[in-house]
Amino acid sequence: MSSVAINDKTRSMSSVAQNDKTRIMSSVAINDKTRIMSSVAINEKTRIMSSVSINDKTRSMSSVAINDKTRSMSSVAINDKTRSMSSVAINDKTRSMSSVAINDKTRSMSSVAINDKTRSMSSVAINVKTLSMSSVDLNDKTRSMSSVAINDKTRSMSSVAINDKTRSMSSVAQNDKTRIMSSVAINDKTRIMSSVSINDKTRSMSSVSINDKTRSMSSVAINDKTRSMSSVAINDKTRSMSSVAINDKTRSMSSVAINDKTRSMSSVAQNEKTRSMSSVAINVKTRSMSSVAINDKTRRMFSVAIMTKHVACLV
Repeated sequence: MSSVAINDKTRSMSSVAQNDKTRIMSSVAINDKTRIMSSVAINEKTRIMSSVSINDKTRSMSSVAINDKTRSMSSVAINDKTRSMSSVAINDKTRSMSSVAINDKTRSMSSVAINDKTRSMSSVAINVKTLSMSSVDLNDKTRSMSSVAINDKTRSMSSVAINDKTRSMSSVAQNDKTRIMSSVAINDKTRIMSSVSINDKTRSMSSVSINDKTRSMSSVAINDKTRSMSSVAINDKTRSMSSVAINDKTRSMSSVAINDKTRSMSSVAQNEKTRSMSSVAINVKTRSMSSVAINDKTRRMFSVAIMTKHVACLV
């Protein structure tokens, strides 16, 4: 069964067609003033309703589809001017909404997904020119935001994570050319900033930690070739600097400490082969230097003190 109606006043034409076999009913409406054409189709078997609308002025085409089984609704819109295509899908079961947008000018594609159960929102953007992909994830429960960016030119990957509870921010960056991976973490409560850097060429790992409360800065460096580990700590209150170095080959450990108040410098060295330990202390005020050496084999202890003022040497 089909019917056609034309109205001379509005110059609109509408048609309806129904088929008893498929129980399909479709309708088409055209308006000469606005040059709009819209169509609706309903299928009683699948209970699917779809509609298409085209506008000659904007050359835009939009379509909507609803399915009664899954209670999902999806829509697609295309605009010939911008050559952009956007789509939206909503599912009543999961209450999730997802959207995709493609722009032919920039060849960029972006998508957004929202889930009412977890209140999480995630988005992905891809740009064909730069071949870069970036994603953002938001979660209302934990108030955390994380983002990932990948660039095919530099083969670098960077990620950022922010958590509103702890007010901490952490970032990780990796570059496939240099095989360097670096990470930075900042916490607004303790005002601590720490960073870690790993280089696959030298197999060295270095870390730096800064604390705004104590104004102390500490760094650690490990090298897999020499199996040596060195650390440096600086404290702005006492203006003291201390460093420790360990070498797995010789199993020797050496440390140096400098204090700006007393202008004294002390160093300690230990060797596990000879089980000897030696220390040296220098004081800039008195210009005195003292050293101590202990040998575990002979169990002897040697001490030397030199004072430049009195030109004295005690052994």
